Amino acid sequence: MLFDPHQPRWLAFIRSSIMYLLMPLLAINSYVLGTILGPFLPYPKRFKLIIGTFCHSTIWLAKNIAGIRYEVEGWENLPKDDRGYVVMSKHQSSWETLFLQNIFDPNTVVIKKEAAYIPFFGWGIALLNPIFINRKKGEHALQQILEKGSERLNRGEDILIFPEGTRVDVGARAEFKKGGALLACTAEADIIPIALNSGEHWNNKRWLMIPGTIKVIIGPSISTKGKTWETVNTEVENWINPKVDEISNYPYQECFELEAESESLLSINALTTAVKSGKAWFLQFMR
Repeated sequence: MLFDPHQPRWLAFIRSSIMYLLMPLLAINSYVLGTILGPFLPYPKRFKLIIGTFCHSTIWLAKNIAGIRYEVEGWENLPKDDRGYVVMSKHQSSWETLFLQNIFDPNTVVIKKEAAYIPFFGWGIALLNPIFINRKKGEHALQQILEKGSERLNRGEDILIFPEGTRVDVGARAEFKKGGALLACTAEADIIPIALNSGEHWNNKRWLMIPGTIKVIIGPSISTKGKTWETVNTEVENWINPKVDEISNYPYQECFELEAESESLLSINALTTAVKSGKAWFLQFMR
């Protein structure tokens, strides 16, 4: 059962509700401030103002309100040069979309082009030099990633990619898409693989956030020199998936299914509806 038996569910509900109420407010504050001041700041400081403020604050709140701590193994594997790397990470939750921004600061993200039209959020993101793509145009979108991504990598910027393409349930796997490995091979950039088990504590299919420690492993860089993207993709996948199983309470072989929320707990309609709306608003842009 994916729940802390030592914490009453009503307490978990209150903690989770506070988190989901505060996150949109933090986002609005960061992106409004970033949109106003960002154009006058150099890129690294602009990134810290718009992304850093929001991400640091949310990770701090997750720790101090929801009780979601973290421990990182492999700090020594972080690059110490000025080259650009393709960061390929397991994706189980919104948590890593926030946390990894703090480690790879600044970095470039690939995001749907529709986000650019969202007041303040889209404007703030546009100031961070992202790669906007139209997901409906598969090959054209991929070509954009390869062209613009290579430019960013050659400038020494890291690019964060979730190779599974979407959040994947705890205990499940999805095929690694070719975009990240193909980009790395095209730009002759190395890859930093990351394994984590965030979905056991902050799971986007559950209302409740579960106190505990998220484990993150930063792997040694994987060279793409002289390799095909297929070989590289397999190498990254074969490193990430076993590492996830090592640190997970619900490894892939067990095919864990999430427990449904308590109907009695979710019957607090007024608060639940309000907070769910805030959560939906927030998650819309973290995909």
